[in-house]
Amino acid sequence: MNHLRVHLTNYLKLRRGLGFKLDSAEMLLRSFIRFAEAKRSRFVTTKLALQWATRPPNAKREQSGSRLATVRRFAEYLSTVDPRTEVPSPKLLPYHIRRRPPQLYRNEDVRRLVEVAHQIAPSNPIKGPTLGTLLGLLATTGMRVSEALKLDCGDVDWDRGQLTIRLAKGNKTRLAPLHASTIAALRRYASIRDTIYPQRRNPSFFVWAMTPSIAGSCWWPVKPACANPATNAARACMTCGITSRSRRCFSGIAPTRMSRRACRS
Repeated sequence: MNHLRVHLTNYLKLRRGLGFKLDSAEMLLRSFIRFAEAKRSRFVTTKLALQWATRPPNAKREQSGSRLATVRRFAEYLSTVDPRTEVPSPKLLPYHIRRRPPQLYRNEDVRRLVEVAHQIAPSNPIKGPTLGTLLGLLATTGMRVSEALKLDCGDVDWDRGQLTIRLAKGNKTRLAPLHASTIAALRRYASIRDTIYPQRRNPSFFVWAMTPSIAGSCWWPVKPACANPATNAARACMTCGITSRSRRCFSGIAPTRMSRRACRS
């Protein structure tokens, strides 16, 4: 079965060279190969792919269909080097991705969201400023959450008023211009951060942890503790992806569009 592992390595290298990240796909495909090894199968068959994709028995149809689609793409590649490979039909487990309709926020809603985010965990001097500034940056630039969290201090060009977003979609780097009000907000946050952590070893721009050993790291909190109902809006957005078509400052004119993912609370 080692040849399947070699083919997987080549498959991932090829597609990543085209700009795909495939983190979850790699995890699923390695699971599939382990399953194939347990079944002593030397090549991919439709029956084998179906057995793996429909595990566990109570798996949702969308999940099973997505798993089978991942194997199908790998099988299409394998069929070019091993004629014994069977490519599962897309009609075996058809599924449709149901996306939640976007929630449209007014400008005052965005401002209120940033304000209540600053109130989270009053006993922690860095959590509120981090979350409030982070949400404001997402709303004004349209950055992805992962892109904002990966920002380093050196990615902020104060003189030119722009951000360098590294390893964005397609593993490309791009520049994001900033409004003067956004630059001012980032400067205020940087001043607070550097006052609390004057000697940080981590170059991350956003800081969440208070523990000195990991100070400087920032992660997207999943289940934060909220002190009172006034922070519920901010708590919801702590587990939601936020994008924006608007490139205006915090007090811009047009409504900001935010795409909310399912919140895990």
